[in-house]
Amino acid sequence: MLAADPRALVGSTALTDLRVDSLVRVDGTLATYVATSTPDGQECTLRVAMAVPLPHERDAAVSSELRRLARHAVGVRGLCAPRSAGAVVIGSERLLAVAHLGTARESAEDRIASGPPVPFDEVLLRLQPVAAALSALHDQGLVHGALHAGAVRLGALGPILSGFGLSQLALLLGGPTAARDVVPPRGRVPEQVGIVAASPTPESDTYAFAMVACELLAGRPLTSETEPSAIARAIDDPMVRPTPASLGVTLPAHVEEAFRSALAAQPRERAVTPTALLAAWSASPPKPDSSHDEPSAVQEPEPQPRSRRVRSALERVNAERTPLAPSPPAPAPRVKQPASDPSAWLMYLLVLLGVLLLFGGAAAIFVLALRTPRAVAPATSAPALAPTALAPSSPNPTAPSSPTPAPTTEPTAASPDLSPAPSATAPPPAAKAAHPGLPAIWPDDLTALVPIAKETPVLGSREAPVTIVVFADMQCPHTRQAYGVLEQVRRTYGDDLRIAVRHLPIASHDKAALLAEAAATAGALAGPQVFWSVFERFTTHQATLSDDTMFQAIERSGAPIVAVRRALEEHVYQRIVEADRAVAHRLMVRATPTLFVNGKRIEGEITKSDLADAIDRETIAARLALSKGTPKAKLYATRVTFHVTSADADPERRRSPGPRARP
Repeated sequence: MLAADPRALVGSTALTDLRVDSLVRVDGTLATYVATSTPDGQECTLRVAMAVPLPHERDAAVSSELRRLARHAVGVRGLCAPRSAGAVVIGSERLLAVAHLGTARESAEDRIASGPPVPFDEVLLRLQPVAAALSALHDQGLVHGALHAGAVRLGALGPILSGFGLSQLALLLGGPTAARDVVPPRGRVPEQVGIVAASPTPESDTYAFAMVACELLAGRPLTSETEPSAIARAIDDPMVRPTPASLGVTLPAHVEEAFRSALAAQPRERAVTPTALLAAWSASPPKPDSSHDEPSAVQEPEPQPRSRRVRSALERVNAERTPLAPSPPAPAPRVKQPASDPSAWLMYLLVLLGVLLLFGGAAAIFVLALRTPRAVAPATSAPALAPTALAPSSPNPTAPSSPTPAPTTEPTAASPDLSPAPSATAPPPAAKAAHPGLPAIWPDDLTALVPIAKETPVLGSREAPVTIVVFADMQCPHTRQAYGVLEQVRRTYGDDLRIAVRHLPIASHDKAALLAEAAATAGALAGPQVFWSVFERFTTHQATLSDDTMFQAIERSGAPIVAVRRALEEHVYQRIVEADRAVAHRLMVRATPTLFVNGKRIEGEITKSDLADAIDRETIAARLALSKGTPKAKLYATRVTFHVTSADADPERRRSPGPRARP
């Protein structure tokens, strides 16, 4: 029983400017009200955690956490950000309350209670924005934590996920037990109904998301029990654990299997995210394997089942044809019959014609190769293309398929500051390119939580176990220091490291946007090696860069200067910088440089020892993942997902950063 009467709050003013109009429902220890904002008359939903006290001394911490959560919710479509939070007084108790814009009615819980079952296609359509909002939160290392049918609005404006922030604030005040108490008993997950409640995780959101879908499909709650202990048994008991089948819903086998994976008892067994779960539900059923026509349950003593299938297939085909003789075809005529078929002769003729064309094409290529002038190959008349000039660039393990000239001009007295700094040591043999023609990214890198775009300049092989994505401002002094560290680790780790550079020009730097677009243009036209050279010259000579010296640096790096000038005038590759800005905004990158080592965020002043330590640990973890069966093509995306969704992914929860450039 609740110590305070929730009805006592109706008619009063809560959170300074909310008039509490009516009590909608009380689920366990969560009371939900309809309230009106007195300044503007907007309807709001007020949720009060009846079991989570809010002492006076924690008011400031709640306000700070609310601002952080509201900032993270900006731009997340389908998510209703918390409007206000604080204490409400019911009787003699100060309790945690959170308000959101929008009505408390028209929820998925109301739809489930009213019945009938919702069609499967409609469930997919209604829950798609909810899955997208959850994925956006998980990308930032946050969880909803209070997802249940009452927090999903199905109004005229489309599906909206409400209630965000309630679980995080309760967790701040009372730990995992308080985070459990702000969720109605039917909306809890197995890890919250045990003897010791666990903190909510992204896997908890996956379970809750699947449960809402289950109940919508069934048109009824998972159980008719009302006591929390009985509901907990229905959630956690492996014999009665909810699935669509247990609720009387018949679905295709692959959809039922996806539900079963999402509703697993242990969080580590839920191998799908809400977005992946929605995709699995909407996917077409797998086609049956046509190579197994006969059921495997039939066990015959004959040792060659494949031969039987071949003979049966031939007999069916021959039975459909007109026999050549009135008597049943014998084995010998059946073998000769295809040779007399005109279609068979046509097939043989086409094969012969293809062979002739193949030999003819090979002969033509050979003749053209002999007639090609030999003088075209050695385009190395300039002395800068000697092997000694290429030595500083040779460690790059992802040289483009067509050789790109390295810096070719010796330093002159007119522009001594544009030449690259000499290397202290020669690059190790391991840093040489092992696969010069291999693409730098896998297809899964494009959709990773810290993505690498097709036009992102990448140094290193896609086979590398560790990838560093750096957001840089080439006019930022801290980016200059970070470049030196990146160059050191690049030469040290060679093929075991891949570096991708994304742009985040700071508004307070007058030339940052131009430098970013110029470097992106040079990289797009001449390849990643040239981009890295331009990146080096821009960052290491920030004090002397003007428009003229900028173009000199680009030309000396090996980029086609005329094409670069034309592309800059027309802003052809400005889209690269804008796309990088958008990714930085989504990842809450607010200062440069910010590094992601396989998705693990590193901010502040970067030292070689700290970065090397992170690379070493990630190398071990990545190779362990490969040994456990993770495909190479999915290694980067898998490791990024692990780090981005971990508890320490939020920047404000990490150690205090050093000085950096901020937008």
